[in-house]
Amino acid sequence: MNLLNDKNLKVARNSNQTDEEIIALVQAGKQVFFDVIIERYRDKLFFYIMRFVKNEDEVKDVLQNVFIKSLKNVDSFDCDRKFSSWIYRIAHNEAVNWATRKNKRIVSIDDLGVQDSNFLVSDDFDVSMEKWFHLELKDVMREAISKLPENYAEVIRMRFIDDMSYKEISNVLGKPVNSVGTLVRRAKKRLLGIVIDSEKL
Repeated sequence: MNLLNDKNLKVARNSNQTDEEIIALVQAGKQVFFDVIIERYRDKLFFYIMRFVKNEDEVKDVLQNVFIKSLKNVDSFDCDRKFSSWIYRIAHNEAVNWATRKNKRIVSIDDLGVQDSNFLVSDDFDVSMEKWFHLELKDVMREAISKLPENYAEVIRMRFIDDMSYKEISNVLGKPVNSVGTLVRRAKKRLLGIVIDSEKL
């Protein structure tokens, strides 16, 4: 599937419409505007999928499936919601399905036992750590992330590299916001321990 051509690529790069406005046009029958979505999300989703699929050619296959499935099901998208969460959810499912077919184990969030009704985003300690992680992630943190269990690494990347909100991560993973918040908090503490142990601070 290759919806992008030179003419449509120019349209994509010059468009200042929101994702939701573009999708509304696609839903109205102007499928050519889906090129804008491909242009905007191709690289982001490529690197997201690569977290599960390590072979570049297979990443491209999974990414193609994501765009095919997104276009096929575009009429089911509610334009009052956020499109990025919707397409990331599709990408997540496609990547997990690929890993399952390849007999790669991906532990679910439920397996980690992250249901915690006491999770509070406003906790002073967590807020301070949040700021610290944003400042330090680009340098010493990236190496440490590779040492985390995949589920922890995934939410850390979504939160601090992809800059997703807890709600967006919740939508992608299909888990309650409290569960995602607790997982992020535990992942941050585990990651901090790794960094301290490596004596890189």
